[in-house]
Amino acid sequence: MMHLKNIAALLLIAFGLACSVTTAQEKSVLAPKEFAQTMESTEEFVLLDVRTPAEWKQGVIAGARKLNFFEAGFDAQLDKLDKEQPVFVYCKAGGRSGKTAEKLKAKGFTQVYDLQGGITAWIAAERPVAEQ
Repeated sequence: MMHLKNIAALLLIAFGLACSVTTAQEKSVLAPKEFAQTMESTEEFVLLDVRTPAEWKQGVIAGARKLNFFEAGFDAQLDKLDKEQPVFVYCKAGGRSGKTAEKLKAKGFTQVYDLQGGITAWIAAERPVAEQ
């Protein structure tokens, strides 16, 4: 009988761990349509464009705050953001924004959304861009 109690306890622990792993791995890389819909349904958030100044001249998503990923003070700029606000981040194709999303999560940000395929995918999905 004691053996069955141990098995039941282990099953409960395993189930609890499985649930917590699923929660910790919530989808944070979003396709353009899902990215736009999530922004539209979020009241206050920060939208980060982590491309270079030359890339910004090709257009940005309206309302984006521009932080050059390659600038020396990039990490310090991330530290100034409110960890309680959702952060939406994009770059040209998804590499730099993915790295930025990981940095933000490591800094304690809990709601971080990365635009899959970057602004390239955004434009291909016929989403609007603002000129700079």
